[in-house]
Amino acid sequence: MITIRQGESVFMDFKFVDPLLTSIPADYTGAWKIKTTDSDLIHSSGIVETNDQRTVFELRIPGSSTNIDKGTYTLLVQVLNPVTGYSDYILDDTLYIK
Repeated sequence: MITIRQGESVFMDFKFVDPLLTSIPADYTGAWKIKTTDSDLIHSSGIVETNDQRTVFELRIPGSSTNIDKGTYTLLVQVLNPVTGYSDYILDDTLYIK
């Protein structure tokens, strides 16, 4: 569970580890969304960037995106490759906004 105050920013890095590759391929992208836990209602969303060396996915959620009603939500972070059709959630966690 991730707990933050209403209006706080969220910063997380996800290290890319693949024994065959030294960096994240250019055709990979990422996205995040904060949704109501028991439905598909999305409260905010955005993209996940990579660092300059393309070795880390950087999740940066601004405070304006967490300035929603206090309560329990689901934070999803997805990595995708539209060229190959690959898609996977690298984070599916409870987000509690107090």
